[in-house]
Amino acid sequence: MTVPFLSGLFLAPHVDWRTAYVVYSVLILVTFALASLLLEKDPESLGLAPDASPARAAAGADPYAGETYFTVGEAVRTSALWLVTLTLALFWSVVFLPSVHLPPFVEEELGRSTQAASLTITVVGLGSIVARLLGGVLADAIGPRPSTLLSIACQVLAFAAMWLSALLRDLPLAYVGAFLSGMGYGGLATLWAVVLADLFGRRFASSIGGVVFAVAASFSGLGIYLGGLLYDISGGYEGAFALAALISLVSAAPFLAVRRPSKPAPRAAAGDGRPQPGAGRV
Repeated sequence: MTVPFLSGLFLAPHVDWRTAYVVYSVLILVTFALASLLLEKDPESLGLAPDASPARAAAGADPYAGETYFTVGEAVRTSALWLVTLTLALFWSVVFLPSVHLPPFVEEELGRSTQAASLTITVVGLGSIVARLLGGVLADAIGPRPSTLLSIACQVLAFAAMWLSALLRDLPLAYVGAFLSGMGYGGLATLWAVVLADLFGRRFASSIGGVVFAVAASFSGLGIYLGGLLYDISGGYEGAFALAALISLVSAAPFLAVRRPSKPAPRAAAGDGRPQPGAGRV
């Protein structure tokens, strides 16, 4: 959260943005590598159940016994998975637009300092931290799917505030938009894997999440490009912020259509006495 603001103070006056991003990359690589040493595979590896209560299963027993779960092959054949994927693709297609375009908007269109412009990214980070801390609590209270819709609403309101900031040339509204953007992004970053586990079970949640992420995250640069394109065409960011608000709003539609999938019935094993598909046909 402090890096963007401090970089505006110490890096921006001395190096170009390409060098600054190289510095960011090295710091992120080192920080993430160290943080990965603290990760645990699952609650059962610590002798706990998913709710952090003492594990109910005996040592060595299947931790997923009694749970309904889908394999990756079963999950990709459900409409629920692709509706969630479409939701995330739309949401993430504009999620990084503020990180790239909000600072130059504040500096160039609102005529503020580099420090004031870089502070918008700090505010995005602050909103993200708040949402990540509260997202799990909220999901436990009202469920992961209503919580996800609230995250989408935050992003819609974020871009609406940025649009008004551009229209009225108002700096506080830009900071409000930055905070709400962080709330939306941070909330969904916490919740999307929970939604998949809720729909498809925990057993293959990581593999299923990998399929969803591989498809949906591939759209995450689209909003950055469109924002720059609209700026070049119109000379301002009003259109980019308005389009991002509309796309964020539309992302709620497929998510509202998600229904809990039914577990496919197991196929009869050969030789168990039950008729097999195509049996008796010539």
